Amino acid sequence: MKIIDEAVLIATRRLPSCDFCGKRLKTGFEACHILTRGRRGEKRIDLPWSVGAGCPPFAGNGCHRKSHDTGECVETFIANVAKRNGISSPEVLMEALKFLAWVPERPLAGTVAKRFAEMSAEVQALTRHYIEEKL
Repeated sequence: MKIIDEAVLIATRRLPSCDFCGKRLKTGFEACHILTRGRRGEKRIDLPWSVGAGCPPFAGNGCHRKSHDTGECVETFIANVAKRNGISSPEVLMEALKFLAWVPERPLAGTVAKRFAEMSAEVQALTRHYIEEKL
């Protein structure tokens, strides 16, 4: 599934602090996807709770690049994005994102509904709007 929303990315770049290290910058941040977008953006999911702010390479601590190169502070990043969006835990956030990433463009009848029914109520609440036409 692909969800593109430039407004979410703009709002994320304007957040007050880095979701990795907490540093505040006047220059703004890079929008960092929790699940990488993949080649050509085929797995891009732009939602307020799927994107966080990261220090750019030449400002702050360069957290966005470090996260790709070393995996540094990724758990903190996911926990901060979940907290900022009122999601009970990083695990719930990841379950919802992995579910959305899994949803095929043309699913077989009943496959999405079956998997959706197995999700927790919180994951269903986070994802329902985005998959209704596939249920």
